[in-house]
Amino acid sequence: MNSDDLRIFVAVAEAKGVSRAAARLGLPKSSVSRQVTRLEAEAGAILFERGRGGVRLTDAGHALFDQAVRVGQLIEGAAASVQAALAAPRGVLRVNVPHLFATQFLAPRLPDFLRDCPEVELVIDVSHAPAGAMAPETDVVVRVGPLEDSALIARKLGVSELRLYAAPQALGRLSPRRAGALLAEAGLVEAVALGQYRSVVGFAGGRASRRVQVQEPLARMALVLAGAGAAWLPAFLCRDAVAQGRLVDLAPGDARGPIDLHALFPAHLAASPKVRAFIGFLAGAMGPLRG
Repeated sequence: MNSDDLRIFVAVAEAKGVSRAAARLGLPKSSVSRQVTRLEAEAGAILFERGRGGVRLTDAGHALFDQAVRVGQLIEGAAASVQAALAAPRGVLRVNVPHLFATQFLAPRLPDFLRDCPEVELVIDVSHAPAGAMAPETDVVVRVGPLEDSALIARKLGVSELRLYAAPQALGRLSPRRAGALLAEAGLVEAVALGQYRSVVGFAGGRASRRVQVQEPLARMALVLAGAGAAWLPAFLCRDAVAQGRLVDLAPGDARGPIDLHALFPAHLAASPKVRAFIGFLAGAMGPLRG
């Protein structure tokens, strides 16, 4: 059975007549009648009972009708998905991302997306929203850490962790290994839940001491980059600074995590070209986050 014959069969059943179905489809009556006859031959059963008022489905016709409708829906859905995938991303895309992620990771990389998708206009919201929550006008949300149950589709972008970083100028003559050891000797290696780290530890006179306590990661990162001392920071935010030699890892074997990063979006936007393009960009920008 081919899909075209099934489409004609459904049209005749719904119109309750070959002539009416042919008129709706814009086909010759003879062609419609011939396809119905061919389908009945393939099915090995009479599908329609013919009478003065038109046609009606037989028991065999009823059995085939539901399956034929499903086949038609599957074909239409597949065609729509292909067309959506081929369409150029365009229009306004509203995203919600954490402030730290937006300023330290997304913003420096965003010109690449804007260059590749010139017909997309981004609206970026960095206001806090509970994990799993989504404003009605938002297309994509990015969440760092555990997710709550929700009806949103979640695409995992990568896995990061917390690492103990310091700027080289904060160490003086200390090696990174020795600086990490001094923190351990002073009992200053924090052992708290992810998201509750706050200490910035400085080094002087061969000793380590707590100099600042601040839970906001962006402020902690700024202090570390300025040379105030060592602190636990998200690895995905520090990757560029490490590559540039602006930060060093004091305890490579003691990473804390994992920290999952996800993009979430409603099911009806799964085939949206602009959503697919943005999430693909994020996944590519993340790359391998470990190490």
